[in-house]
Amino acid sequence: MTTFLTRRVLLMIPTLIGITLIVFMLIALSPGGLSGGAERAASGDAAQRAAERAYFNERFGLDDPLPLQYLRWLNRVSPVRVGGPIGVSFGTPDLGLSLARSRPVVEVIADALPTTLLLNLLSLIVIYIIAVPLGMLAALRRGTWADNIIRAALIALWSAPVVVAAVALQGFFGRPGLDWLPSSGLHSIDARDLPFFDYLLDGARHLVLPVACLSYGSLAVLSRQTRAAVLENLAADHVRAARARGLPESEVFARHVVRNSLLPQITLLAAVLPTMLSGSIIVEHVFNLHGMGTLMLESIDQRDREVLMACALIVALVNVVSLLIADVLYAIADPRARA
Repeated sequence: MTTFLTRRVLLMIPTLIGITLIVFMLIALSPGGLSGGAERAASGDAAQRAAERAYFNERFGLDDPLPLQYLRWLNRVSPVRVGGPIGVSFGTPDLGLSLARSRPVVEVIADALPTTLLLNLLSLIVIYIIAVPLGMLAALRRGTWADNIIRAALIALWSAPVVVAAVALQGFFGRPGLDWLPSSGLHSIDARDLPFFDYLLDGARHLVLPVACLSYGSLAVLSRQTRAAVLENLAADHVRAARARGLPESEVFARHVVRNSLLPQITLLAAVLPTMLSGSIIVEHVFNLHGMGTLMLESIDQRDREVLMACALIVALVNVVSLLIADVLYAIADPRARA
């Protein structure tokens, strides 16, 4: 298991380098280049623009070739740095300064990241709690009215675009008399004056609609996959052999069907989380939640290059970590995968 885990962790490094290199080159080759933020405000004075350009030149070395600029940025954001008196040193990643906000990028990310992580974690829990039992129920009731209703509902959910569902829910619950599920923000204006449990309840009410919008698409896919996996395992030879030995149907299902049917769901975990992260951009924007999605849109509008590259790095890191978690869970569930 140690060798398997070490190999997977080492594979994360070139993946992160490849993703960040593509994003870096796209930003560097866009109009304005890496220092485009220095000219974002035409009303700014010449001294301010010169100072901002000097900052970018010191950080990236704008006169160097693009590959060297990327290596210079990578050396700064990496906890292991090349250079200095001893050649290699360890330090806190330097994500730079957000010139549009006049704050370190680390502080800007720290304000937005918890909202996105909370939203996606709750959505992931909701997806698996509902999708797996629902898929199993549809498989056990194959061909009945319950199976047909579940499949039709799942297809309808999967077909509905997130932006349409978010705007529709926001409009519906924004009507007078239906505002018991708030459709904007993470808390009410006066939430800080509420007792602790009322504060938590207020936050939970604000999260219902965003979590629902972020969950339903992946929930539909996961439910369909669970149904297919259960049906496949119900017809497997080892299940028929267990029945032939006289085992009760409940024991056959619990011991020989459920575990094997959950293996594909572990694999899908690696695809569900990145999908939700991309959906967070829409959901956070519609429901006015200040998370990573909103931050990325604002940074694109303000041409805040440093924040954009930091967001790309964090999203890439979350994606490769989700792949690592899926690999580890799969190896625990099926030892053959460790080979």
